[in-house]
Formats: sequence, C-alpha cells, structure tokens
Amino acid sequence: MSLHPQIIINPELVPNVLSNSEHEIFALWNILKIFTSNNNSFIDYSAALQIAQKYLSLSPTYSYQKINKGVDLYWTKPFISKGVKKISLFSINNIIKRLQPRITRCCPVCIPFEVFNERNSKFYKEMFISIFASRNIDERPISLETICKVTNQSESTVRNAIKNCEFIHKKLNFEIIGRGYTRESLVEIIKSSDNPYGMRLIQSSGKYSLVKQIGNSYVLDTFHRIPLRHRPEALKKIDKLLLDVLAEKKYTAKESVFYKDKNPIISYTL
Repeated sequence: MSLHPQIIINPELVPNVLSNSEHEIFALWNILKIFTSNNNSFIDYSAALQIAQKYLSLSPTYSYQKINKGVDLYWTKPFISKGVKKISLFSINNIIKRLQPRITRCCPVCIPFEVFNERNSKFYKEMFISIFASRNIDERPISLETICKVTNQSESTVRNAIKNCEFIHKKLNFEIIGRGYTRESLVEIIKSSDNPYGMRLIQSSGKYSLVKQIGNSYVLDTFHRIPLRHRPEALKKIDKLLLDVLAEKKYTAKESVFYKDKNPIISYTL
C-alpha cells in the first residue's frame, strides 16, 4: 500500500450503484483495490474478509455475505492458487460495461483512503448520494426530484444524506423573475401567477427583485477532483453514445452567471 493512498470515485457510476443497492460492495471493491500490488487483481480471500470487517464495520458472518454478494459483480468466485484461497477483482472498465451509466461526464472525485476507516452502510450510501448531488464542478442547480429519480432513492433518504454529509455544503438558488423600483408592480406578478408559491421579494440597492426558489447547488468541500482526461476508457466511449440522446440543458451559463429560461439566477451559501 502506498504512503497516502487515494480512492477515485466516478460520479457517473453512483446512480446505478445505488439503484442496485450495491453501495457497500462498490465501496468494498474500491477499498480492496488499495490492498493489491503491482496492478495485480488478486487478493487473499481471508484478507478480503478482514478488510470488510474493518472498513464496513461488519461481523465475520456479514463480511462473508458481502464477499459472496459481490461475486460476478465486482470480483470472481473464490478459487485456489498455490494452496491459498483468493478472489480476483474486476477492472473498472468491466464494471462500467456492466452498469452502463447514462450520466454526462463528470470529473472523478479523489478521496483519501483514511476517510473509509471503520464506516458503515449508511455512511457509504450518504457519501455516494452527496458525491452525485455535487458532481457538477460548475455548481449548477439540481433539483431534489432529479437526484431522487436518477438514484432511485426516496426524498427523505436524499434529504438526510445531504444533511448528514460532512463533505459538501448547500447553496440556495433563486430565479429572478422581475425587477422594479416599487413593490406594487412585482406584487401584481405574484397575484397573477398560476404558481405563486416559492416566490418572494428582495430589496437591494434601492431596487426590488421578484425571485422564485429553484433547485439547490451542492458544493464538494473536502475532496479534490481530477481532470476529465483521467476517466476510464469505458466511460469515454459511453460519452459518445450519450451525445445523441442528451436532453437540452435546463440551465445555461454566461460569464459565471447561470440562467433559467433567460432569467438570471442568484445564489446564497448556507
């Protein structure tokens, strides 16, 4: 093991991992890779069990179950090599081919290995949800509904994950619907709206703005990202396939300002 090992998470994989309830074995696969050497995919079965106990806080029985659950998904069936029981970890490209992610490209997230020490299932689920929520390096808004739908998680699960995660912070975003020097003109817009909920008036520099709250932004504070060029080849191949089916972007950016339906967006950090 290197002196300061790092684990690289590709946010594009997270929705499939969560939808398949694979967050624990996905975490374990990433951890086991740290304990292989010289690009060797083999690891002793007994060592894998001990690592599962330590880094997933599992009993010996549950560690055995997790190793079995990952067979044919993240590693091979146990086999005997030179009298020792081993498993062989699958490559990241093989896992990508199985999961077939459908998320646009994101910079990989680099996490210090010590973050994974003595954690549990809840921690890994909440961390992966938060990494996905904060996947856009430009901090564009993303709705809670979108996160829930794409990751196949309930609203309460996503809310709690983002609230509990120590690695991100939230920015509130508001679409500016109108501006004026008096409250009255903007109040009329609220009254005539079919959906006035979430609208509010704010005053700044002698002017009023009518704003409506939209999806939050989630900012990754603790971990750094690595350039897109370091993403696995299998993800780069999927990029080309996604170009033909991508929906039109909901938000556009110009000179560091986001726009929704040509209306500028203002943000406040919590």
